[in-house]
Amino acid sequence: MQLFLATWFFLSTFGTSPREVYAATTPCGQLIRPLHNIPANKDCALVKWELTLFRDPRTQQPTTYRLTGESRHILPDNNYSQPDVKSESAGKWSIQEGTGKFTGYLIYQLNPSVRFVKLNDDLLHLLDEQGRYMTGDPFQSYTLNRIK
Repeated sequence: MQLFLATWFFLSTFGTSPREVYAATTPCGQLIRPLHNIPANKDCALVKWELTLFRDPRTQQPTTYRLTGESRHILPDNNYSQPDVKSESAGKWSIQEGTGKFTGYLIYQLNPSVRFVKLNDDLLHLLDEQGRYMTGDPFQSYTLNRIK
């Protein structure tokens, strides 16, 4: 029993930070380009990205995030190119209670212009600058799927 308590204390105090990892391939739009440092004049059809959200191991409160991505453009034969612009960024994130049509949902905020609504434990959906769902097309969306 003492060994269990000592192990639990060590892991809760010095263990790795709990995290949620989400991935998506989204259209390359005006909100996506600055998020992934893709220049406006660069050809970009889609961005493959991964978002890791870290939490404090003791309080479970949001701490930092890590965002990686790579853009791709469409080749003349209608296939996607190899990875083009690769990006990586990090910062702090927070959680707010949703209001209005998002009452009862959590809003994950990376910076003032990047917000997601948490649809369930496995899905985040990107919101636009006005706080509305970003809409894709029949083949792509702005929904991130939890992978870890």
